[in-house]
Amino acid sequence: MAFDAYSTPVYSTDDATTTVRIYTAGWGYGSNLGANNSIPWNPTWEPAAGSDLEMIITDPRTGTEWGLWGVQKINWSSCFTLENLLAGWRAGVDLCVATATIGKNPDGSIANATTSTGFSQAAGRGMGAILGMALLPTLDEIEKGSINHALNMETYGTMFGPACTPAQTVTSAAGVDCGFAVAPATRLEWWNGPAAECGSVAQQNTSADRAKTVPEGMRFALDMSDSEIDSWLDRRGYTGAKRSTARIFAVALRDYGWIISDTTCWDSSMSVEGVANPKARTRWSRLGITNPTSDGSTLLDGLITSESRVRTLESTQGTLVLNSR
Repeated sequence: MAFDAYSTPVYSTDDATTTVRIYTAGWGYGSNLGANNSIPWNPTWEPAAGSDLEMIITDPRTGTEWGLWGVQKINWSSCFTLENLLAGWRAGVDLCVATATIGKNPDGSIANATTSTGFSQAAGRGMGAILGMALLPTLDEIEKGSINHALNMETYGTMFGPACTPAQTVTSAAGVDCGFAVAPATRLEWWNGPAAECGSVAQQNTSADRAKTVPEGMRFALDMSDSEIDSWLDRRGYTGAKRSTARIFAVALRDYGWIISDTTCWDSSMSVEGVANPKARTRWSRLGITNPTSDGSTLLDGLITSESRVRTLESTQGTLVLNSR
């Protein structure tokens, strides 16, 4: 569980003290904010630790969400581009990010994170056009006692291209010589080969490596009874608040499962509402997560002990996703 590094800290506009103009780095992936590039802001807000440096800002009344990735609060020199300077970029005043989005529904209207389908107009996760808050376990949910949706799983072994042709999808080449994704993914993220951003630790662009991968969008679920979950909690020695929190996650993984959502360069993890927000750190502590880094590494230890504990859930949409948009 990613409580700290590579988590997704969530900040409320209720705590905003000002606004800030957003500009994207020369190496970044752009923004859908349009001409109005000012968002609610508090200078004390920090992104999650790790190289992704992400955060979400939400308006509790409208459900509007702003997603920021690659937040460069300190090293903002990458926003020194001619385009940004002509647009009014003020070094050290405006916020430099790799990507900035305001959540939009597929029809282009502003999304309400609390009532929307979770699908968005443009890519938000590796798997495609999915809103940032979708699949994210929040403190509100856990404090209320249940997570009633599938969770995200970011993993190293996501399937990569070249993308299958329609003819290849019905042959043994699919998933070996070519790649695909499955619904609810809306794109094949790495349509032309392995994740190049992983450098020397990237998978090799071979059929052997591709055959060991999992399509983004694939959904799994834990196959355990309540008594088996309780026995696992006993073996872990969990008591009090930590036992309750661990059980909430285990039950959600059984009842709703997890979806392969993004690519990592190392291992697998499930991102949650992160502790870069000091308010969140305090709330997680009350829930038994007193050391977010070590608790994140060990909270679910021993929950899955064999393949027989995991079910693969078939998508209701049989068509494989072959595009990169």
